[in-house]
Amino acid sequence: MNILDLALEFALLVFVGIFIIRAKIVDQSFLKNMSRFVMKVALPCMIFNSIRAQHFGGDFKELFVIIGLALIILAALAVTGTVYWLVTGRTLFGRCVIFSTMFSNYTYIGMAVVEKMFDASGLFVYTVFTLPIRLVFYAAPSFLMKSSSKTEGKKTFKERISPFISPPTVAVAIGLVFYFSGIGLPTFIDSTLKTIGSLASPLGMLICGMSLAGVSVKSLSALKNPIGMVLVRNFIAPAVVIVVLYLLPVESYIAQAVAIYGCVPVPSLITAFAMGAGCSDEVCRDCSAGVLISTLLSILTLPMWVSVVFAVL
Repeated sequence: MNILDLALEFALLVFVGIFIIRAKIVDQSFLKNMSRFVMKVALPCMIFNSIRAQHFGGDFKELFVIIGLALIILAALAVTGTVYWLVTGRTLFGRCVIFSTMFSNYTYIGMAVVEKMFDASGLFVYTVFTLPIRLVFYAAPSFLMKSSSKTEGKKTFKERISPFISPPTVAVAIGLVFYFSGIGLPTFIDSTLKTIGSLASPLGMLICGMSLAGVSVKSLSALKNPIGMVLVRNFIAPAVVIVVLYLLPVESYIAQAVAIYGCVPVPSLITAFAMGAGCSDEVCRDCSAGVLISTLLSILTLPMWVSVVFAVL
Protein backbone atom coordinates (compact mmCIF):
# COMPACT_ATOMS: atom_id res chain seq x y z
CA MET A 1 0.00 0.00 0.00
CA ASN A 2 1.46 3.39 -0.98
CA ILE A 3 1.31 6.36 1.36
CA LEU A 4 -1.37 8.22 -0.63
CA ASP A 5 -3.72 5.24 -0.43
CA LEU A 6 -2.89 4.98 3.26
CA ALA A 7 -3.66 8.68 3.84
CA LEU A 8 -6.98 8.31 2.02
CA GLU A 9 -7.80 5.23 4.10
CA PHE A 10 -7.05 7.17 7.29
CA ALA A 11 -9.13 10.11 6.06
CA LEU A 12 -12.07 7.83 5.37
CA LEU A 13 -11.82 6.31 8.83
CA VAL A 14 -11.73 9.82 10.35
CA PHE A 15 -14.83 10.86 8.41
CA VAL A 16 -16.60 7.64 9.44
CA GLY A 17 -15.79 8.54 13.04
CA ILE A 18 -17.23 12.02 12.55
CA PHE A 19 -20.36 10.55 10.96
CA ILE A 20 -20.86 8.07 13.80
CA ILE A 21 -21.08 10.90 16.32
CA ARG A 22 -22.95 13.38 14.11
CA ALA A 23 -25.55 10.75 13.22
CA LYS A 24 -25.87 9.93 16.94
CA ILE A 25 -25.20 6.25 16.32
CA VAL A 26 -23.13 6.38 19.50
CA ASP A 27 -22.60 9.09 22.11
CA GLN A 28 -19.59 10.63 23.84
CA SER A 29 -19.65 7.99 26.57
CA PHE A 30 -19.03 5.34 23.91
CA LEU A 31 -16.12 7.40 22.59
CA LYS A 32 -14.58 7.55 26.06
CA ASN A 33 -15.03 3.80 26.57
CA MET A 34 -13.55 2.94 23.17
CA SER A 35 -10.62 5.27 23.81
CA ARG A 36 -9.98 3.48 27.11
CA PHE A 37 -10.08 0.12 25.33
CA VAL A 38 -7.54 1.25 22.73
CA MET A 39 -5.18 2.85 25.26
CA LYS A 40 -5.45 0.14 27.92
CA VAL A 41 -5.88 -3.04 25.84
CA ALA A 42 -5.38 -2.86 22.05
CA LEU A 43 -2.40 -0.48 21.94
CA PRO A 44 -0.48 -2.27 24.73
CA CYS A 45 -0.98 -5.56 22.84
CA MET A 46 0.40 -3.97 19.66
CA ILE A 47 3.36 -2.48 21.51
CA PHE A 48 4.11 -5.72 23.35
CA ASN A 49 4.03 -7.73 20.12
CA SER A 50 6.21 -5.23 18.24
CA ILE A 51 8.94 -5.52 20.89
CA ARG A 52 8.64 -9.21 21.74
CA ALA A 53 8.79 -10.24 18.08
CA GLN A 54 12.35 -8.89 17.75
CA HIS A 55 15.49 -10.89 18.44
CA PHE A 56 18.03 -9.52 20.90
CA GLY A 57 21.51 -9.83 19.49
CA GLY A 58 23.29 -9.07 22.75
CA ASP A 59 24.12 -5.45 21.79
CA PHE A 60 22.49 -2.56 23.63
CA LYS A 61 23.88 0.01 21.19
CA GLU A 62 20.77 0.14 18.98
CA LEU A 63 18.45 0.72 21.95
CA PHE A 64 20.62 3.55 23.25
CA VAL A 65 20.80 5.10 19.77
CA ILE A 66 17.02 5.08 19.40
CA ILE A 67 16.42 6.58 22.85
CA GLY A 68 19.15 9.16 22.20
CA LEU A 69 17.41 10.12 18.94
CA ALA A 70 14.17 10.65 20.83
CA LEU A 71 15.83 13.09 23.24
CA ILE A 72 17.66 14.97 20.45
CA ILE A 73 14.53 15.34 18.31
CA LEU A 74 12.41 16.35 21.28
CA ALA A 75 14.95 19.06 22.13
CA ALA A 76 15.08 20.30 18.52
CA LEU A 77 11.28 20.52 18.34
CA ALA A 78 11.14 22.27 21.72
CA VAL A 79 13.51 24.93 20.39
CA THR A 80 11.38 25.27 17.23
CA GLY A 81 8.19 25.74 19.22
CA THR A 82 9.87 28.19 21.59
CA VAL A 83 10.96 30.35 18.65
CA TYR A 84 7.31 30.52 17.55
CA TRP A 85 6.28 31.47 21.10
CA LEU A 86 8.85 34.26 21.26
CA VAL A 87 8.01 35.64 17.82
CA THR A 88 4.25 35.65 18.44
CA GLY A 89 4.36 37.55 21.72
CA ARG A 90 4.82 34.90 24.42
CA THR A 91 1.11 34.11 24.69
CA LEU A 92 -0.54 31.20 26.46
CA PHE A 93 -1.65 29.80 23.11
CA GLY A 94 1.97 30.07 21.98
CA ARG A 95 2.89 27.69 24.80
CA CYS A 96 0.25 25.30 23.45
CA VAL A 97 2.03 25.54 20.09
CA ILE A 98 5.29 24.56 21.80
CA PHE A 99 3.47 21.44 23.00
CA SER A 100 1.98 20.67 19.56
CA THR A 101 5.42 21.16 17.98
CA MET A 102 7.19 18.85 20.41
CA PHE A 103 4.50 16.18 20.26
CA SER A 104 2.51 14.85 17.32
CA ASN A 105 -0.39 12.43 17.07
CA TYR A 106 2.25 9.74 17.43
CA THR A 107 -0.06 7.02 18.74
CA TYR A 108 -3.32 6.94 16.77
CA ILE A 109 -1.86 8.17 13.47
CA GLY A 110 1.89 7.72 13.81
CA MET A 111 1.70 4.11 15.01
CA ALA A 112 -0.82 3.31 12.28
CA VAL A 113 1.46 4.71 9.55
CA VAL A 114 4.48 2.83 10.84
CA GLU A 115 2.52 -0.41 11.13
CA LYS A 116 1.38 -0.11 7.51
CA MET A 117 4.62 1.19 5.95
CA PHE A 118 7.29 -0.80 7.81
CA ASP A 119 7.99 -4.36 8.87
CA ALA A 120 8.22 -5.56 12.49
CA SER A 121 11.68 -4.06 12.96
CA GLY A 122 10.42 -0.61 11.95
CA LEU A 123 7.54 -0.84 14.41
CA PHE A 124 10.00 -1.93 17.10
CA VAL A 125 12.20 1.12 16.43
CA TYR A 126 9.22 3.47 16.55
CA THR A 127 7.89 1.91 19.76
CA VAL A 128 11.22 2.28 21.59
CA PHE A 129 11.65 5.79 20.18
CA THR A 130 8.29 6.96 21.54
CA LEU A 131 8.87 5.56 25.04
CA PRO A 132 10.82 8.57 26.45
CA ILE A 133 8.57 10.89 24.42
CA ARG A 134 5.50 9.30 25.99
CA LEU A 135 6.88 9.95 29.47
CA VAL A 136 7.50 13.64 28.73
CA PHE A 137 4.17 13.96 26.87
CA TYR A 138 2.09 13.47 30.01
CA ALA A 139 4.23 15.78 32.14
CA ALA A 140 4.65 18.70 29.71
CA PRO A 141 1.11 20.21 29.91
CA SER A 142 1.45 20.91 33.62
CA PHE A 143 4.17 23.50 33.01
CA LEU A 144 3.66 24.48 29.34
CA MET A 145 -0.08 25.18 29.44
CA LYS A 146 -0.49 26.13 33.08
CA SER A 147 -2.79 29.13 33.52
CA SER A 148 -1.90 31.49 36.34
CA SER A 149 -5.57 31.62 37.32
CA LYS A 150 -5.77 27.86 37.80
CA THR A 151 -5.67 26.76 41.41
CA GLU A 152 -5.52 23.20 42.63
CA GLY A 153 -4.68 21.29 45.76
CA LYS A 154 -1.40 19.60 46.38
CA LYS A 155 -1.07 16.37 44.43
CA THR A 156 -0.22 13.11 46.12
CA PHE A 157 2.78 11.06 45.06
CA LYS A 158 0.45 8.55 43.38
CA GLU A 159 -1.24 11.33 41.38
CA ARG A 160 2.12 12.68 40.26
CA ILE A 161 3.51 9.38 38.98
CA SER A 162 0.27 7.91 37.57
CA PRO A 163 0.65 9.60 34.13
CA PHE A 164 4.02 7.88 33.71
CA ILE A 165 2.72 4.40 34.61
CA SER A 166 0.24 3.86 31.80
CA PRO A 167 -0.63 0.56 30.07
CA PRO A 168 1.47 1.44 26.97
CA THR A 169 4.58 2.12 29.07
CA VAL A 170 4.00 -1.05 31.09
CA ALA A 171 3.64 -2.96 27.79
CA VAL A 172 7.04 -1.64 26.72
CA ALA A 173 8.63 -2.81 29.99
CA ILE A 174 7.08 -6.29 29.74
CA GLY A 175 7.92 -6.51 26.05
CA LEU A 176 11.57 -5.71 26.78
CA VAL A 177 11.67 -8.55 29.33
CA PHE A 178 10.54 -10.97 26.62
CA TYR A 179 12.88 -9.29 24.11
CA PHE A 180 16.00 -9.81 26.22
CA SER A 181 15.04 -13.22 27.64
CA GLY A 182 13.79 -14.77 24.41
CA ILE A 183 10.79 -16.29 26.23
CA GLY A 184 8.16 -17.64 23.84
CA LEU A 185 4.39 -17.78 24.15
CA PRO A 186 1.92 -20.54 23.30
CA THR A 187 0.54 -20.16 19.78
CA PHE A 188 -3.03 -19.46 20.86
CA ILE A 189 -1.91 -16.65 23.21
CA ASP A 190 0.38 -15.17 20.57
CA SER A 191 -2.43 -15.22 17.99
CA THR A 192 -4.91 -13.64 20.41
CA LEU A 193 -2.53 -10.81 21.30
CA LYS A 194 -1.86 -10.11 17.62
CA THR A 195 -5.58 -10.03 16.85
CA ILE A 196 -6.32 -7.59 19.66
CA GLY A 197 -3.29 -5.47 18.76
CA SER A 198 -4.43 -5.21 15.13
CA LEU A 199 -7.50 -3.29 16.35
CA ALA A 200 -5.44 -0.38 17.68
CA SER A 201 -4.79 1.44 14.40
CA PRO A 202 -8.29 1.41 12.82
CA LEU A 203 -10.02 2.13 16.13
CA GLY A 204 -7.51 4.91 16.79
CA MET A 205 -8.43 6.61 13.52
CA LEU A 206 -12.14 6.27 14.29
CA ILE A 207 -11.49 7.86 17.69
CA CYS A 208 -9.76 10.79 15.98
CA GLY A 209 -12.84 11.37 13.84
CA MET A 210 -15.25 10.94 16.73
CA SER A 211 -13.34 13.47 18.83
CA LEU A 212 -13.20 15.95 15.94
CA ALA A 213 -16.98 15.69 15.52
CA GLY A 214 -17.35 17.83 18.60
CA VAL A 215 -15.42 20.76 17.09
CA SER A 216 -17.94 23.47 16.22
CA VAL A 217 -17.85 25.58 13.07
CA LYS A 218 -17.55 28.64 15.32
CA SER A 219 -14.08 27.47 16.33
CA LEU A 220 -12.95 28.12 12.77
CA SER A 221 -14.14 31.74 12.74
CA ALA A 222 -10.78 33.21 13.80
CA LEU A 223 -8.08 31.20 12.08
CA LYS A 224 -4.95 33.16 12.94
CA ASN A 225 -3.90 31.13 15.97
CA PRO A 226 -4.94 27.67 14.67
CA ILE A 227 -3.25 28.30 11.32
CA GLY A 228 0.00 29.17 13.11
CA MET A 229 -0.19 25.89 15.04
CA VAL A 230 -0.88 23.96 11.83
CA LEU A 231 1.93 25.60 9.86
CA VAL A 232 4.46 24.71 12.54
CA ARG A 233 3.26 21.12 13.11
CA ASN A 234 2.46 20.15 9.49
CA PHE A 235 5.30 21.94 7.69
CA ILE A 236 8.11 23.21 9.93
CA ALA A 237 8.34 20.36 12.47
CA PRO A 238 8.63 17.59 9.82
CA ALA A 239 11.40 19.54 8.08
CA VAL A 240 13.26 19.99 11.37
CA VAL A 241 13.06 16.26 12.16
CA ILE A 242 14.20 15.23 8.70
CA VAL A 243 17.14 17.67 8.74
CA VAL A 244 18.26 16.48 12.19
CA LEU A 245 18.11 12.83 11.12
CA TYR A 246 19.91 13.61 7.85
CA LEU A 247 22.78 15.23 9.75
CA LEU A 248 23.15 12.38 12.24
CA PRO A 249 25.00 9.13 11.42
CA VAL A 250 21.96 6.87 11.81
CA GLU A 251 21.09 3.72 9.90
CA SER A 252 18.51 4.35 7.19
CA TYR A 253 15.77 2.05 8.49
CA ILE A 254 15.99 3.63 11.96
CA ALA A 255 15.93 7.19 10.59
CA GLN A 256 12.95 6.48 8.34
CA ALA A 257 10.85 4.89 11.10
CA VAL A 258 11.72 7.67 13.55
CA ALA A 259 10.98 10.43 11.01
CA ILE A 260 7.31 9.43 10.85
CA TYR A 261 6.92 10.92 14.33
CA GLY A 262 7.55 14.39 12.94
CA CYS A 263 5.28 14.03 9.92
CA VAL A 264 1.93 13.37 11.61
CA PRO A 265 -0.53 16.09 12.77
CA VAL A 266 -1.31 17.90 16.02
CA PRO A 267 -1.98 15.52 18.96
CA SER A 268 -5.70 15.02 19.46
CA LEU A 269 -5.37 15.26 23.27
CA ILE A 270 -4.11 18.84 23.24
CA THR A 271 -7.56 20.34 23.87
CA ALA A 272 -8.16 18.06 26.85
CA PHE A 273 -4.75 18.99 28.25
CA ALA A 274 -5.47 22.71 27.73
CA MET A 275 -8.78 22.38 29.56
CA GLY A 276 -7.15 20.49 32.40
CA ALA A 277 -4.47 23.16 32.73
CA GLY A 278 -7.11 25.87 33.13
CA CYS A 279 -6.67 27.60 29.76
CA SER A 280 -9.37 30.01 28.60
CA ASP A 281 -12.26 28.92 26.37
CA GLU A 282 -10.67 30.84 23.50
CA VAL A 283 -7.37 28.99 23.82
CA CYS A 284 -9.16 25.63 24.05
CA ARG A 285 -11.27 26.50 21.01
CA ASP A 286 -8.17 27.45 19.02
CA CYS A 287 -6.52 24.15 20.03
CA SER A 288 -9.59 22.21 18.81
CA ALA A 289 -9.53 24.07 15.50
CA GLY A 290 -5.82 23.35 15.19
CA VAL A 291 -6.43 19.62 15.67
CA LEU A 292 -9.20 19.61 13.05
CA ILE A 293 -7.29 21.56 10.40
CA SER A 294 -4.01 19.76 11.01
CA THR A 295 -5.59 16.31 10.83
CA LEU A 296 -7.50 17.03 7.63
CA LEU A 297 -4.52 18.76 6.03
CA SER A 298 -2.35 15.75 6.84
CA ILE A 299 -4.20 13.90 4.07
CA LEU A 300 -1.98 15.98 1.76
CA THR A 301 1.08 16.71 3.90
CA LEU A 302 1.63 13.18 5.24
CA PRO A 303 2.19 11.58 1.81
CA MET A 304 4.38 14.52 0.85
CA TRP A 305 6.65 14.25 3.89
CA VAL A 306 6.80 10.45 3.86
CA SER A 307 7.96 10.64 0.22
CA VAL A 308 10.69 13.06 1.32
CA VAL A 309 11.66 10.73 4.18
CA PHE A 310 12.19 7.75 1.86
CA ALA A 311 14.01 9.90 -0.72
CA VAL A 312 16.38 11.64 1.70
CA LEU A 313 17.01 9.34 4.66
